[in-house]
Amino acid sequence: MSRGVLGTLVAVATVGVLALALLDARREEASAFADFSQGVQVTAEALADGLGNGGEPGREGLYRSLARFEEQGRVRVFVRLRGAGTLAGLDGTAAPAPIATAAMNLDAGPSHLDRAAAEALGLPARRAALAVVAPTSGPVDRLALVVSAASERARERHAEFRLILSTVAAAGLVLLFGLLALAGARREARLEHELALADLTREQDARLSRADKLATLGALGTGIAHELSSPLGAILGRAEQLEPLVAGHVAGQKSLGVIIEQVERMRQIIRGFLGIVRGEQVPLVSTPPGRLVEDAAALVRYRFEAGGVELSVTPGPPVPAVACDPRTFSSVLSNLLLNALDASKAGDAVVVSCQQRGQKVAFLVEDRGHGIPPEHASRVFEPFFTTKREGKGTGLGLAIATEIVRSHRGTLTLEPRAPGPGTVATVEMPVGGESA
Repeated sequence: MSRGVLGTLVAVATVGVLALALLDARREEASAFADFSQGVQVTAEALADGLGNGGEPGREGLYRSLARFEEQGRVRVFVRLRGAGTLAGLDGTAAPAPIATAAMNLDAGPSHLDRAAAEALGLPARRAALAVVAPTSGPVDRLALVVSAASERARERHAEFRLILSTVAAAGLVLLFGLLALAGARREARLEHELALADLTREQDARLSRADKLATLGALGTGIAHELSSPLGAILGRAEQLEPLVAGHVAGQKSLGVIIEQVERMRQIIRGFLGIVRGEQVPLVSTPPGRLVEDAAALVRYRFEAGGVELSVTPGPPVPAVACDPRTFSSVLSNLLLNALDASKAGDAVVVSCQQRGQKVAFLVEDRGHGIPPEHASRVFEPFFTTKREGKGTGLGLAIATEIVRSHRGTLTLEPRAPGPGTVATVEMPVGGESA
């Protein structure tokens, strides 16, 4: 709301309130004048009774008695003696037509004279109350009492002035406080806008930083994958050359088969990672979640045995299959298991399981290690960020895992384990395929 609009609203409201207040004051004024006229009527009757019950004898004595009453300056008295034909003032002037008319119509009760008629009688130029009575005894046949309402009107005008002044003052205060509140609201809105811009700037900077790191990660991954392809090809070639030499040796054939299988697995994972980096569509296959868990556990079990940490695969109720690239997705679970192993000490246990959550399948890796410090919780997914000592981590595992999960339309989260110490890593994937 602008200042002009606020001022207009306050002005309109002030005029409306003032109009209603003045209207009410006019009604009160009319009621007060009616009471005033009734008081004049009572005074006229009391004066008539006093004249009828005594007083100085003769016409001169009567006029002196009434003249003392008229000396107040705001009162005029008109009388008509019994047997006389005219209603006249104490100075002998004939009563004006309104007073003479009222003297003939006693049943009408008290009436009033307007400002011009009152001023013509020598009274203040204000409305005056008129009361006419007929004494039952004494020399006076009619007595007309005219009393100016100048003092009452002055009090009413002062009251109206105070009403207007107080209303305007109140409106001014309302306008002042409204302007102060409006200025405060604008200042607060401006600060909120500046804070929002600052937050947006920080968020954009964080996104740019992450995008830059991901680009670096992609370039680095591409280079590493290219450099690894030659050694892996050499390993595979040498392994194939050894096949005739271990013919008939069961253990040797088994070990050689594992080498060839894992080399091929590494090549598949590298191809899948390069596809993700290039933005290619990930080939999705309907896969039982239990098989993904078992494959990942089998890949890292020897590391757990060497570290003295128990790896437990918790069976659960059958869950629907998920659509994924089994090789790259198994590498995500393997990475999470190895992180849990690094956070654990000998004698601890790591539990991996899967469960259905509505239209999603959740893979959970739970450890009882030292957990993630709160100050690092928001950075663990950043490329090259690690809390491990030198030589134990590159800060790429969770960043790569996050990108792989995201390419599968899933989410990866890390949360503190409750109750007790430790961390729970959760990968949620959309349901896809038949139940398994």
